[in-house]
Amino acid sequence: QGSYKRLIAVIYAVVLLLDRLDLTVVNVALPTVARYFGVSIVTTDWISLAFLLALAVSIPSSTWLAERFGFKRVYIIAMLLFGLGSSGCAFAESLNQLIALRFIQGLGGGILMPVGMTMIYRVYDKSEYASITSFTFLPALIAPALAPFLGGVLLDTLNSWRFVFVFSGPIAIVFAMIAMIFLREETHQSHHSFDLKGFILSVLILTDLFYSMSTLGRY
Repeated sequence: QGSYKRLIAVIYAVVLLLDRLDLTVVNVALPTVARYFGVSIVTTDWISLAFLLALAVSIPSSTWLAERFGFKRVYIIAMLLFGLGSSGCAFAESLNQLIALRFIQGLGGGILMPVGMTMIYRVYDKSEYASITSFTFLPALIAPALAPFLGGVLLDTLNSWRFVFVFSGPIAIVFAMIAMIFLREETHQSHHSFDLKGFILSVLILTDLFYSMSTLGRY
């Protein structure tokens, strides 16, 4: 039981690190992407915005999806969406393709956080909540400091913006395979119907919040 709990925590910590890295590391590559596709740097902001807007769509529905279809299943699908979306960005042939793939990646990233944390709280005792929360959210604190350095190294060493996107994809897919083999399905049962009005309202509020904060960041 102890090794199983550690496995869940390590999987969550790794995918959370990848998710937080991708949220910021891409910003380093935006000027290079703008030159490659021959567009203004402002236009490439949609690469980051697509990821944020996808979070706004997926986060409000994530727990309901897990209760309805199974935590393990939804968690693995989220990792695959994140990994395949990230890997696909490296092969995008147009800016629109890149934005669409970032949105797919963001859908997976938005589901990963709440579903993974719920799975952890279900296997850990309440007395362990403080320590395990500190451990799992450590990557979220490290990622913003690590992302600019990592993005710069990838751009300078490999001399291509594509490697910035492909970095996290294969790792996420590998961990999805590990989760598929070793994780157990948690008991799940949806006790309520999907709150469509609440979902739409949450998406609108989060979209407005994320977009406004991103726009303010330019100034």
